[in-house]
Amino acid sequence: MGSFYVVLGSNVNHPLVEAWSAERLPFEPKGWKLQFRSDVREALQRLSFVPGSTLAALYMSPITEYCDVENIVFYNIGSASFSHLRCKSIRFERVCSEPPTLPNSAATSWKHYLSYALINTERGLTHWEPARLLAKWEHVPCGVLTSSSKVASVWHWFKLGIGAGRVQRLVRSEVLGTNLGLKVTIHVPKSTSRNLTSVIKLVFDGIVAAFSKHDGSIDLVAKRLAAALGIDQQGLTYLLENKTMAILGARSLVWPRGNGVQWNPNDDLLVASELSLVDCVSEGEWELSGELFEVRKIKSGTRPL
Repeated sequence: MGSFYVVLGSNVNHPLVEAWSAERLPFEPKGWKLQFRSDVREALQRLSFVPGSTLAALYMSPITEYCDVENIVFYNIGSASFSHLRCKSIRFERVCSEPPTLPNSAATSWKHYLSYALINTERGLTHWEPARLLAKWEHVPCGVLTSSSKVASVWHWFKLGIGAGRVQRLVRSEVLGTNLGLKVTIHVPKSTSRNLTSVIKLVFDGIVAAFSKHDGSIDLVAKRLAAALGIDQQGLTYLLENKTMAILGARSLVWPRGNGVQWNPNDDLLVASELSLVDCVSEGEWELSGELFEVRKIKSGTRPL
């Protein structure tokens, strides 16, 4: 499959997984992309668990089309591929530039690049740095999070946290079309373990959705969400349309799909984000703390060694 992709696995002299491809890997790959995903998964299995490390993922491409980075680097690969790493912290970055040169090759046609490395948790981001802080929150109850949890549940818990004054808005105007970062800590009862790659999408989608006001048809989605969450439709409608914390503006946030709904948060704005798991002092409930912030680029793309 050399004409479509190359995957370099982890070894003593190459302490990360890297992959170059002619096209981006989708959630349901076909043709050569099936083998590409399989080769990436196999390479990831050769990454060794390092206590106290952070799993750092990078997606780099000069193509600036819409995409959710957490989907590309984690969800589309499959969370099972990362379970052996047992990391309590994962992060991702997106860089819109040409990928690094493939070692020992003159090939220049591949426009999509992925990398995965285990780094010191204290190390900062490679390509971005925090700029203006937009919002922060502490100990927002979120219910128990599993791979089968729903975006609607996280969104609802976070909206309740907003109503309870646990989320602080730090900017007066809306923030549209800028590069954003999201840092979230999940507080869990002692000795709780979780494959963070299996919950990052629903956590980030739910939180980002909570920073937008729904602007679109509402009766059917409100009815379905209210039924799924076990609350009254009027209260659900209020949460969707309330703009108190709509830092990311108004959008068609959710619409009917099949017998349920499809969420549409603008998490494509997230280019540098991190999710961590921290033990509570006591056997308390699951809670979320974190920050939403603007980021600025600090350096051109380099391979994360």
